[in-house]
Amino acid sequence: MASAADRRLSYNARMTGVFIQYHRDLINSCRLKRYDLYQGTSMDDLEVLAALQHKGAATCLLDFTRNPLIALWFACGPLDPDKHGKVFIVDTADTDMFVRMTHENKQNERIEDILRFSTVQMQNQRPVEQDLPISSTSLMRPDPASWIWAPETLNMRTVAQHSLFIFPSIGTRRSPATELVKELVIDANSKRSIRRELEELYNIREETLFPDFAGFALTQRHNAPYSAPDDTVYRRHARDAYQSLKFDDAIRHLNTAIELNGSDYELYNLRGLAHFWLRQLPMAVSDLSRAIELKTEDPVLHYNRGEAFYGQKMWEESIDDFSKAISIDPDNEAYYSFRGSARESSGDINGALSDFETATRLNPESGFLYFRRGILRLISREWDGARADLKLARSREGPIIPEMSQWTNERISEFEQKYGIELPPDVRKLLNEGEHHPPD
Repeated sequence: MASAADRRLSYNARMTGVFIQYHRDLINSCRLKRYDLYQGTSMDDLEVLAALQHKGAATCLLDFTRNPLIALWFACGPLDPDKHGKVFIVDTADTDMFVRMTHENKQNERIEDILRFSTVQMQNQRPVEQDLPISSTSLMRPDPASWIWAPETLNMRTVAQHSLFIFPSIGTRRSPATELVKELVIDANSKRSIRRELEELYNIREETLFPDFAGFALTQRHNAPYSAPDDTVYRRHARDAYQSLKFDDAIRHLNTAIELNGSDYELYNLRGLAHFWLRQLPMAVSDLSRAIELKTEDPVLHYNRGEAFYGQKMWEESIDDFSKAISIDPDNEAYYSFRGSARESSGDINGALSDFETATRLNPESGFLYFRRGILRLISREWDGARADLKLARSREGPIIPEMSQWTNERISEFEQKYGIELPPDVRKLLNEGEHHPPD
């Protein structure tokens, strides 16, 4: 296991001054051309070498990753497709072999001193020999053979690739390759399928491992395989846009994905949800209906379409969808809560009360559910039950507090007028307090 610089100069050069002079000249040439600047700041010697290494230059650095899946992706590359791949596993915890280079310790250190293990860090660690008994010198362990360095934020590539660099000191013939390195062989016939799974399941691909302009250009090189994007590419773009609340962009990507694959219910569901958040409710219903045609027994699809109907005040259609969701998944309190709200809006107070009773039984810790049931009991003039529910609601933390704070005197009066009731003074006080009170 040799570095690119060893292969370029021959391994024997490591034992001479040529190896050090090569790296000094490499760094000086970079500084002369001002290639050592990153975000307006001059990089130190080791950072310059790492940047060169990631751009293809031959340096003393051995480029590892701390992520085994990323290592596996590189081992399954298309170069030499008929040859087995290899993952090299190094035990960097061995303190006799490795010493860790930290950000503070590498600052202002010349590459010459780093490669000779003559840095301030190493000088401080070595005991002064004249202060030791003569008999103790034979017990001293040899200097570590290699540095290990994990750059923190050198550039986007080192972060994306979880980079770790190993590089031996000049003059050492101790090699981790024979002592601490294990090999994992990847069968040549499996490399393509392994890489495809890493890309599809873990999003480990050229675009994510080389997230810069040069990396993008690399993915468009003349011998890079090209195939027209399929629906999975547009699905991924759509999901990213949706999670960023860019619903128009999500719909645009989903339109293309559906053109390529019109039989995937998830695409219609996601586009329906994007239309829903844009308040394009008829279009949301259309997409969600198509999703239900493709996967009839999915409670979430019926729930989503029920919300789209609810937003259009189509109470009966909404109730039908929530009822279907309940028939498939009878233990989800959200389905009962939304059906209860739809029933209340349709004028079926008894049906709504029944749904919220079921919902509170399924989730007895929800203050919101007790509050909603308490309001329904007020409409039914069940004063004692309403009082109990409102007190239970106030005794619980959660989203109940904003909901109850909306009950101003004006809203309470409107509520009384709407339902032709007059609330008892203590109930008005419970509704109007507007802030949380811990239980007695």
